[in-house]
Amino acid sequence: MTFHKVKLIENSNLKLDEKIEILLIYANQKPATTIDLDNFNEFFLNEESYKTKDLKPIQNLLCKINLFHIIEPQEWAINEYMMPNGNIIQFPTNFQTLYISKNPEFTKRLLKASKIGDEKEIGRMYGFPETAIQAYLGERRPFIGKTHYNNPLDFFTGFVFSQKYFKEELESTSKRWHDTIKKLSPKMHQEIINLYKDIDYNHLDLYWRDEIKIYYNTT
Repeated sequence: MTFHKVKLIENSNLKLDEKIEILLIYANQKPATTIDLDNFNEFFLNEESYKTKDLKPIQNLLCKINLFHIIEPQEWAINEYMMPNGNIIQFPTNFQTLYISKNPEFTKRLLKASKIGDEKEIGRMYGFPETAIQAYLGERRPFIGKTHYNNPLDFFTGFVFSQKYFKEELESTSKRWHDTIKKLSPKMHQEIINLYKDIDYNHLDLYWRDEIKIYYNTT
């Protein structure tokens, strides 16, 4: 049964990172997650993207793998983009957020935390370590070093680590998530490898560290 449900996730029209998030929830490796649905790519890049009519397949997938979800009402915004020639174009974007969990209570908690901006609760629902959440909120010093694994582990390090507990956070969360995907879905694990094979790991930083380095180098 697990094999069948993993295949359903693998074969869905979701993006790779969204498939991985859903599989981690299905495998009880994190409490909840969100998927943002918008039409930006379709409008600007003329690529297939999510629209309201595309919600049904996603909802069917979540139903088949026994995950709960809440859908925010659709919202509209006017975005601006500067073209290479300096002209600014405006375009409408519709977006929705899908809140997903194996436990309906977690789904409600993530939705509530997102509405009121409770970042500590959001971090907990995303499954981040408590010490990492504290580092993100400035309650303890964040880790600003580099990672050199030359493997897809870095795919699972997209959150702020703490300086003191970096190794524990990496082992208890990032490596656990990585190993879960590797075990349950070799196909998705290979897709991660393909994404990272051309990256120069000698110059790889986690995306959030540049701003943190600037802050700590000027204070």
